[in-house]
Amino acid sequence: RMRAMASAFYLLMVTFIGLALGPFTIGQLSDRFAASGMNSADALRQGMLCGLGALGIALLFLVLALKYLESDELSRLDRARAAGEPV
Repeated sequence: RMRAMASAFYLLMVTFIGLALGPFTIGQLSDRFAASGMNSADALRQGMLCGLGALGIALLFLVLALKYLESDELSRLDRARAAGEPV
């Protein structure tokens, strides 16, 4: 049950952030670059390059999560029991 809930939450966030906000944000950035005087191709290129910054942020959070990985692995059975899972 915990795995299913985590998978559902992950898919929900990927859909909301990646498929909805991603193209919208790139388009907004591209429009702002175009309004500042860039031609449309360069504005779109700059918008897409700015979008790659999300990968750096994701990497930062991944590195921060590594601190907690070992302790979470050791306590996973206790947390499953506390959530009512038969272990």
